[in-house]
Amino acid sequence: MSFSSRGGAPPSRGRPRLNAAGNSIAAGTVRRGGGPSHQTQPCRYFLRGSCRLGSNCQWSHTTARRTERHPTGNQPSVPNFPGLSNDDFSKVELNQTPGKTFNSLKSYVEDTFKFQTAEQVYRFLSIVCSASSQNTSWVSGAKPPKMGREMALYDLPMLYVSLKQHLDFGLFNAVFGIRLGRQEYNEHALYGLIHSNFEIIQNTVESNMRRLMSARSFRDGPTHFSGKQIFKVMFVTLFEYLTRFKEAPIANPSVRNFAEQIIGWFDEWLVALDSKPPFQDECTTYSEEKREFIIENLQRDRERVSRVINRGQTVVVNNDAQPAYQIPSDADPGLVAALERVFDYDGPGELCETGPRHDNDHAEIELIRIAPTRNELLCEDDPYLPANFFEAPHFHEPRSVERLLDIQFRLLREELTSPIRLAVQLIVEDIKKSRTRVTTLSKLLDAKGGRYVAPASVRESIMFSVFTGVEFEPLELNNRGISVGIEFDTPPYSRARSNRPAVRAEYWQQVSKKRLMQDGLVALIWKDYLGNVDVYVGTVASFGGDLVDCSRKPEGQYRVSIRVSFFDAKANIRIVQALQNRRRHNDTRFLIEAPVFYEGIRPFLEALKREPELLPFAQYLRLQSKQELTRTVIGPPLYSRTPGFSFELKDLFSDEAAVPSLRLNTRDPDSIANARAQLIRSSRMDPSQADAVVDSLTREVALIQGPPGTGKSYTGLELIRVLVKNQIAPILLVAFTNHALDHMLTGILDANITTNIVRLGSRFSIDERLSKYSLSTVERDEGRSRLGSSGKAAYRKMKELEKDMRTLMADISSHKVPASHIEKHISFAYPHHHGEFFTHVPSWIEAIAPKPSDHDEGWETIGESPGQEQSIINFWLKGRDLQFLETRGMKGAKGKSSRHISSHNQFDMLSGPNTELHEHVRP
Repeated sequence: MSFSSRGGAPPSRGRPRLNAAGNSIAAGTVRRGGGPSHQTQPCRYFLRGSCRLGSNCQWSHTTARRTERHPTGNQPSVPNFPGLSNDDFSKVELNQTPGKTFNSLKSYVEDTFKFQTAEQVYRFLSIVCSASSQNTSWVSGAKPPKMGREMALYDLPMLYVSLKQHLDFGLFNAVFGIRLGRQEYNEHALYGLIHSNFEIIQNTVESNMRRLMSARSFRDGPTHFSGKQIFKVMFVTLFEYLTRFKEAPIANPSVRNFAEQIIGWFDEWLVALDSKPPFQDECTTYSEEKREFIIENLQRDRERVSRVINRGQTVVVNNDAQPAYQIPSDADPGLVAALERVFDYDGPGELCETGPRHDNDHAEIELIRIAPTRNELLCEDDPYLPANFFEAPHFHEPRSVERLLDIQFRLLREELTSPIRLAVQLIVEDIKKSRTRVTTLSKLLDAKGGRYVAPASVRESIMFSVFTGVEFEPLELNNRGISVGIEFDTPPYSRARSNRPAVRAEYWQQVSKKRLMQDGLVALIWKDYLGNVDVYVGTVASFGGDLVDCSRKPEGQYRVSIRVSFFDAKANIRIVQALQNRRRHNDTRFLIEAPVFYEGIRPFLEALKREPELLPFAQYLRLQSKQELTRTVIGPPLYSRTPGFSFELKDLFSDEAAVPSLRLNTRDPDSIANARAQLIRSSRMDPSQADAVVDSLTREVALIQGPPGTGKSYTGLELIRVLVKNQIAPILLVAFTNHALDHMLTGILDANITTNIVRLGSRFSIDERLSKYSLSTVERDEGRSRLGSSGKAAYRKMKELEKDMRTLMADISSHKVPASHIEKHISFAYPHHHGEFFTHVPSWIEAIAPKPSDHDEGWETIGESPGQEQSIINFWLKGRDLQFLETRGMKGAKGKSSRHISSHNQFDMLSGPNTELHEHVRP
């Protein structure tokens, strides 16, 4: 659930059309039929900077006089916090609308355009930089169209040659700092320009920065820059480049020295701001509070770049080369003994003494596939599982974020893969033993399914479902990707195999809530006639209702089916081959289900593989010693440190208290103490609740705990009230259950805090009032949008692909090859025969051969089914020409015995290339 600023409602039908200036359309601009002329009326999407048609649009793409925009009543003015944005570090042309930007860029994106002067570069950057949140003409999401493609048209060498004379930091801000579109692929393409032209960029920046640092001023001709803009751009650009292109230090070895050089210039600039005489920079004119805030922001960017660069120099060594581990002085004996046993460990991947355990065993979690592989499932070696406490040994730095993410990823993934791995290993072990004795698996195969319970001798107990008699149905393509139909025996339970469809449907209705759920993890075990065993892992792609519907069918008493999406393409290929094979097989195939919900864990594992420097609150979450934790100081929220910002707390008092105002400055201890005292004395909250509110507002991370009935939910509501009244948005509210979430939301509505709510999810367990705040309802009320039209187009395209996939699979799995496919194959493999069979057909054959139009005209062939394909190929294959000749011969020999054997060759009539038959009979 999130709170967000909602814009005004879209104009309804029936309103008069207005031009760009807001005036009614003049009578002279009407077209035939009374409507306005498309060519004279501006495109509303173009004015927003979002028309996808470009020059093909039937509406005008020219700008007109723009009236001043006024904020609507339901759009609160949210403060623009510099701590959460880069806008304070850039210069923006505030009068450049999206329409003007589009027109201004036309000349720059022509194929023949090249930058000739530095003034052209400055003008181009000025246009592009207008796409900023500081510019109210740009709505959220608007951007110059196709900027990622157009940037590739520029002559980059010429651009950077011109920059050698005029150092243009705006280039990095506009193109590489990126205030343009937010699409990831566009940004990645733009940073790719740095990757391919890094040497030119480095030389340009270094030569000009040395000159400017020596001059102790960033003034470049008539253009004034500040160090806050220059270093912000360079730090952000370097960080994005290094994190997007992991191979950057290898492809461009000088990137590390370049980053260290920029860090050195930044440190020199900081010292020069307070020197005598000072560095000529506008930061020297700022108040101490504002200057401190800006430098703190830049320092964070500097440290990020420094850590990324140093991380590239870190080399993980073998255990023998590691220094001896120092046991903490306050560690208990049990911990010391555990550390001594664990320290001599076998690491992951190549750090293991005997090498990687399997094909999915790596030291870097970025290389580990979340879904287990076949080799991983069959590997009997224990996986590498690091201990989750600070004193435990690990191959990453003890206090690094990389270590934290590595530990959390491996432990969480073990919870995901352990059940399916243990199940597969038990099954494979039973397959090996089945030749000599009765096993648990053999009993289940005889019973046609059931629950597999691990024997007591197994180290870890586990229970899972086995579904036998697997047969395949054609592949399908839908919004969940490619899926395979898996048909299997109904489990041997009385209700599942009941002769009453209603009883079977009720059984699967209950079972599908816990077993064979959508996105549940399953494995296909496939043993061929030679005894080779393969394992293919996938997720259930069908809904629970599909099983219920399948059980209602007459065959549902003994067979049901689901759809499965496999992770490996090899599984799909082998299944297609099995569908093509018409012969009976002796393979044994069955499905096992792991008691784990794959999609409930996968998103978290994907998030843990992220760039470590992007982890929020990493300084608090990383592993630390007990002494370090006691000394940890949690600072106030970043947005609250913005110069001039303070919380207004008057809404926490009742009307009788008559408190006109109470400000809370998170940077002022006296202000915090005063607010705390007044809230305890006069607010609606008790002392502990008042303390919790003040502590939460003045700390980046806060935890409120207490026994039931102490007012935790009430305190949370008051916190939300303060944030909403101070226009801190959006707010994300997360709860463990739907009930807890709806309880908080109804409290927000009852307390009249806000109605600007969007609830994610579809289940409402308490109050039906919340249904109108669901995402689907809000989206419907907002009316049509560009996203809606794009979604419909994508949906149509998806349906077309689904249809093509069904046609393809029907052709693959069909027992009869279409005549068109045979003809196509003959034309490639045997072109001469193709001409004889299809092109140079004798006229008498052409006369008696069936045609596609025969069926429409009512002709039928005796002895063939009505749906039989009529083609020349089938005519040749069935020997219809010989049958026709035999029939003609029998009519000319009425007086002769049918048993007379003629010495005449019946194929002689076909020997002449120009043989003709003047009489013919339709078959």
